[in-house]
Amino acid sequence: VGEPNPLADLSRREEDILRLVATGLSNKEVGRKLDIQEKTVKHYMTSILQKLHVRNRVEAAMLARAHLKG
Repeated sequence: VGEPNPLADLSRREEDILRLVATGLSNKEVGRKLDIQEKTVKHYMTSILQKLHVRNRVEAAMLARAHLKG
């Protein structure tokens, strides 16, 4: 069977944010789309990076594109 999905540990909200980041949106743009503060997006991104064991949003976005469906 395939490798385990590294995104499985993300909350629904974290997955939503990562999905938008993976399309190239900035934290500010993600915040606008989801109606949350940019600061809140940054907090989520910190958590996402830790859970995915990546160093930055580019690596997270690449991982997301490889694993997110739809």
